[in-house]
Parts: sequence; structure tokens; C-alpha cells
Amino acid sequence: MYLRTPKRYRVGRRPKRYLFNLRWLWLWIVTPLAVYAGSWLYERREQIAPQVDAFIHQAISSAGETLSTAIAPTATPIPDPTVTLARADNAWGRGAIEEAVQLYAEALPGVPNDIRVHYRYTLGLIMMGRREEALAAAENAVTANPFSADAWAVRALAQTRAGRPNAAIASGLQALALDPASARALAFMGEAYLDANQPGRAGEMVRRALNANPDSFEAYYVSGLINWQSKYDFRAAYADFQEALERAPNLPYIAIDMAWLEWNLQNYDNGLVLLEEVVDRNPGNLDGLFALGFYYYSVYGDPNRALDYLTRCVTASPNNISCLSYLGTVQAGTGDLRSAAETYDRLLRAGTQNPAHYLAAGRVNVQAGDCRTALPLLRSGYALEQSAASPNGDRLAQFESLMAGCGAPVS
Repeated sequence: MYLRTPKRYRVGRRPKRYLFNLRWLWLWIVTPLAVYAGSWLYERREQIAPQVDAFIHQAISSAGETLSTAIAPTATPIPDPTVTLARADNAWGRGAIEEAVQLYAEALPGVPNDIRVHYRYTLGLIMMGRREEALAAAENAVTANPFSADAWAVRALAQTRAGRPNAAIASGLQALALDPASARALAFMGEAYLDANQPGRAGEMVRRALNANPDSFEAYYVSGLINWQSKYDFRAAYADFQEALERAPNLPYIAIDMAWLEWNLQNYDNGLVLLEEVVDRNPGNLDGLFALGFYYYSVYGDPNRALDYLTRCVTASPNNISCLSYLGTVQAGTGDLRSAAETYDRLLRAGTQNPAHYLAAGRVNVQAGDCRTALPLLRSGYALEQSAASPNGDRLAQFESLMAGCGAPVS
């Protein structure tokens, strides 16, 4: 076995020496250049320093952005809405509109431009009586697809139900500009014209809608409204509502209005059945809860059932003018003046400008012996009645009688 050993140093020939060593030539060339450059930079340091600082700052910023991008969290994926939409469609089909609305709301982030979903979500909110939310949803529908006639049509309906018929007519015209044969848009425009006290134009829209689509439940429904509210032909209105309900038995607003028509025709039990079916499927439907409260108190004389439905209504919608007003009526009718006064106070704080509400609030406080609270309410209501386009003489007389009873006759 052999071991490697280092070679010993051996004396060889002495290397040659040269006057100029080429290995150091680069030093002789670069040094003068470096000195010159340094001198040039030094003399111009005030001009160059800001540029150097900017370059360094930009480099640092770029590095920071690169780093933040590299470590940024991954975006949360949107769940596949297919199953949710199927459940929503199923609920819609069986008339469980509240359930469907909740499911459509969950699915919308996954289908932000699906007009069918936007349309049903908005219409569902309208049927639930959540009118301000429906207005916002209608705007989102138009934003999702401004070239959809259905988006503008449901916007028109939302505006009509929120008491804005003139805006609704404008939206309806936009829908018809996109699709002149849209029976849905024509029908919703008809409702807007009816709400704007133009029944003749409303009837024209309905005729055009039925010509465009003889099976338009929307058109039959609006025809029923015209016959009921304008022509006072309850039988014709009933036939129209039946046609609408047969074509869309799952939509609560048709059933609720038919129940009111049944009340006009004194078919109370039929109306009650319609309303209870609506509320069974949609426990938070505000229009249905109000109607049941009215039915049970005014028709069947059952204040306890009425109070139950009306309380459910104001719990679901604390500023609901209709339910607060009738809740106060039932409470006052049962002698619970303290609760009635509190309810009317809530009603006035909700923003009502109806003189009848001020009259009812003032009367309850007078009956409770509290003229100090009653008089400001009576004076405010009296002023509202006087400023009305057509003041109600009987109501003015009631205001004056109550104020006189509190020792403050009208001068």
C-alpha cells in the first residue's frame, strides 16, 4: 500500500523579471478613470443625489410589492351554486318564497350576472313586503344586465310597490325599448299606470300584454286590479284573479289580493283559507300577516289571534306602517290604552304623514286622560289634514272636538 506524499519543494530556474508586467496593466488604465469619475460625481453630487435616492426608493418599493404578491393569501373560492339554486327553484315552485329568497341570496355571488336569479330574488322581496330591499335588489338586477327587459320590468314593479309610479313608468318604457313584446313589462307598466291614477292607460297595457302572451298571469292580475279598484266590478276582478292564480299558484301576492277581494264579496272563509295557506308557507310575509290580523279582528271578532299576527308583523318589520296602525286599533279596541299609546308613538316615529294616524294617537291619549301628550299630536294631525289636497271635513271635526275636550278649542 502506498501513501501519497506531497512533493518536496525543488529549486528550479529563477524566473525572468520584466520592466513592465502586463498583469498589472489594467490597474494603470482603470485607476485614472475611477479617479476622474469620482471627481465628476463629487462635483455634481447635488444634481445626482435626488435621482439616486429615487432609484433606490423605486427598487425598494418594487421589492416590497414583489414580496407582498409572493406571500398574498389565496382568494377564497366561491362555492358552486348549482345545488343551492336547485333548492331555491324547488322552494319557489312550491310557494315557499321566503325560503327561496334566502337561497337565491346565497347563490347570487356565484352567478352575479344571472338575470333569472336576480329577477326571482327581487320579486320575492316584493312579495314579502320588504319593499326598500326590493328596490336595492332591482337596481342590482339592472346593473347585472342593463340590456335585459326583465331587469327593467322588475325594477318598475319594485318602484310601483314602493309608491313611485312615475319612476316605474320610466323603467317600464326602458324595458319595452329593449323588448317591445314583453308581456311582463307591459303588465307591470299597467300596474304603474293604475297606481298613478291612469286606469285607461293601465287597461291599454293589459290588452297589449295579453295580445303578446295570452297566458300572462301578470296581465290577468293587473286586469283584476283594474276591475276591482277602478271599475268596482268585483265579479270580473274575481274571474281575472282566478285566471292569474291558476297560472301562478305559487305566488303569494295573487292569493293575498284575492283574499281581500273575497272579503269584499263577503266570502270570508274562502279568504281566510287563502291567507293561512300563504302564511303557513311564508311565516314572515308582512302583507299576509296584516291581512290575517284584519280578518281575525274585523270579521271573526278574535282580538287575541289578531294581536298574534300583528305582533309577528311588527317584530319582523318594526317600522311597518300598516301593521303598527292596526295593532294600535286592536289594542285600543280591547281597552289596552297604554299599549295602544305606545304603539301609536312607534307609528308616528316610523314617519307616517297620515292625519288619521295622528287622530287615532291623540284620541287614545285623551281616553287615557293624558291631554298633555294628546294636544301636540292633535295639532300636528289637524295641520296635516288642513294642508291635504282634499281635506276630510269629518276628520277635521273630530280633531276639533278632541282638542276642545282638552280645553284647547281651535280659534
